[in-house]
Amino acid sequence: MIVSDTATATLAGQGGRPTERVPGVSIPPQYDPIAQDYEQWVVPKFRPVAEALVKAAAVSPSEHVIEVGAGTGGLSRLILARLGPTGTLTVTDVSHAMLEIAERVLASLVPPGNGRGPRLTVTEADLTSLPVSDGAFDLLVSQFTPLLDGPAGLREALRVLRPGGRLAAAVWGGSYTERALLKAVRLEAGAPPYPDESVSVTATRIREAGFEEVRHRSVWLSVVHDTAKTYLAYRAAFGVPPAWSPEQASRYADTLTRRVEAIAPDGESVVLDWQVVLFTAFRAELV
Repeated sequence: MIVSDTATATLAGQGGRPTERVPGVSIPPQYDPIAQDYEQWVVPKFRPVAEALVKAAAVSPSEHVIEVGAGTGGLSRLILARLGPTGTLTVTDVSHAMLEIAERVLASLVPPGNGRGPRLTVTEADLTSLPVSDGAFDLLVSQFTPLLDGPAGLREALRVLRPGGRLAAAVWGGSYTERALLKAVRLEAGAPPYPDESVSVTATRIREAGFEEVRHRSVWLSVVHDTAKTYLAYRAAFGVPPAWSPEQASRYADTLTRRVEAIAPDGESVVLDWQVVLFTAFRAELV
């Protein structure tokens, strides 16, 4: 069964309908226009991360699960496959265009007819203000979102989880070859640097929010892009941070292109490693 709570229209110029947004949701402008590119280029590369996170989350068939910042639903597809007829999956993101793709793909994976598959709900919402009841979920999952960056997202995660409910999140590590490449490109292009934060600081923040048994482990992955051109298409599929000026974005793109073509000239593959940190935790029984 599929329930859609997404807003009823797209951005101007994408479908020609008037815009109607969920109150209080601020849509990052870089996400809606690149949703299809994100689905094509990013979701396949993130698949190994999603597989590792689903394994760490230990999803059970009858659980009620919510994913925040789901994008086009790459992680949600794997969760949905683990849920049975009594399970539920709520998929949220701030981007309407991303959720349109997620809903279409996920709907194709749900068996038709009541009682034959898990209940799927797709909702346009910010992860700091989820339109769901307190204690509604057994598990909250997050892959490369701002959930762990500050207390607001963690407070909301705590609110929507039942006592004893679980949190499972994947974040980028602090030291891997692609990060080093992108940090150098940002520095040369005069773009803002990546923020640095230790795993221990993040773990402390999770505990201070009211979670217990906070655990983390690093997963190392080698990622292969066929050519410099395909790697640059992958990077472009993340869009441009809204705070960047057009000049910054142009310098960054030119610098990245030059550096990547130097790494992989003449059609060679671009091979970079990732460090991904998987966090798991339980909502305390009494908060």
